[in-house]
Amino acid sequence: MTSPPLISVVIPAYNRADTIARAIRSVLGQSFADFELIVVDDGSSDALEAALAPFADPRLKLLRHERNRGAAAARNTAIRASRGELVAFLDSDDEWLPDKLARQEARLAAAGDPARLSLSGYMLRREGRSSLEARPLAEVSDWYLRLLLVCDVSFGSCALVRRDAFTELGLLDETLQRFEDWDWLLRYCAKRPIAALSEPLAVVHMAAAWPSVAAVDASVARISELHREEAARHSRAAIRLLRSTMSFERGVARARNHRPAAAAWYLSKALLLHPPRVLRLRQRASGGGRSSQERA
Repeated sequence: MTSPPLISVVIPAYNRADTIARAIRSVLGQSFADFELIVVDDGSSDALEAALAPFADPRLKLLRHERNRGAAAARNTAIRASRGELVAFLDSDDEWLPDKLARQEARLAAAGDPARLSLSGYMLRREGRSSLEARPLAEVSDWYLRLLLVCDVSFGSCALVRRDAFTELGLLDETLQRFEDWDWLLRYCAKRPIAALSEPLAVVHMAAAWPSVAAVDASVARISELHREEAARHSRAAIRLLRSTMSFERGVARARNHRPAAAAWYLSKALLLHPPRVLRLRQRASGGGRSSQERA
């Protein structure tokens, strides 16, 4: 058996035959070559496997779920099967810039202990638009509070994680229909820092499709349950911020599903708990900003 690669690249895919070739080409075109690429077909009903057929690279491996189990389960399947010391994630409709792995591996190595996670900025391409919007990732002093406010980082395409972080913190929560990346990031940031790279190293393609109110509500309730105790330990400000953010996400979900009265109630509650959030509300209203719920 060959020696394990340094990095395991993970692409979860569900009915993405039309975009996955772009994602794979961006991985195989990396300047850093010591990786394996694991694609998990999460119960697709389209021609996903056929879309992979043109790629004869021995580093590419396809795993399958018999039924659709969700992004968290697909990523967990790949993590369990992976051999690399580091795990990198890429969503099946996104793509990387050529030096993404090289830049992030170097950044994480330079950070040393106790960092186990690197995140980078990204370029956002909205459906139907040709232009790219830069989303650089600013360094902050308290990543836990930063992510309690909003999860507008792209874990699914910009995260490079040391394998031992999953041993320490556990895998992604497969019970969550939404926000599974946000949950894991909050677990991580409660204990460890992020090695951030401001520069955009991925292109995130965002479609104009929103999750149901029921899916958001169920996940918000679960996130609140899981993180209330840790937020309270952190500070009074953190627990208010958690409550504000959960109300905010409920409100945004209702606004996008054409329930304006209910949206106004939840958004008003969010603003009362954290008045500076009005700036984030203005960004959302103008089409800016991005949260983890906006990914399929």
